[in-house]
Amino acid sequence: MEATRASLDCGDAPGKKSGAPGLLDPVVIRACGDVRGRTVLDCGCREGRFSRVLLECGAAQVLGVDLRAPTIEAAKELAAGKDTYRVADVENVSFLGNGSFEVAYPTLTNATCPPSS
Repeated sequence: MEATRASLDCGDAPGKKSGAPGLLDPVVIRACGDVRGRTVLDCGCREGRFSRVLLECGAAQVLGVDLRAPTIEAAKELAAGKDTYRVADVENVSFLGNGSFEVAYPTLTNATCPPSS
């Protein structure tokens, strides 16, 4: 299914495929704000689907990180060109070196947090 920026509530589509839109995509896109021309860190990117959605919304560059090597390999195979992926733990951001990002998005981190006591 062709995901368009209009259907994602972020403007006109460049026509790249990010896969079927997720149920929460419009909500999360609004929460990320205007990503046009910005660099984005996608924490827990899995196979990079939402990284590619952010590119469709105009992000200049997206770095997707995840702990699982197989999902990063899948993300690399699906990369759209301005997205890069690496196995890393976002609890220790030393892998960023001196790099910085204008937007950081934690994919599904709320679904994997332990219950509060």
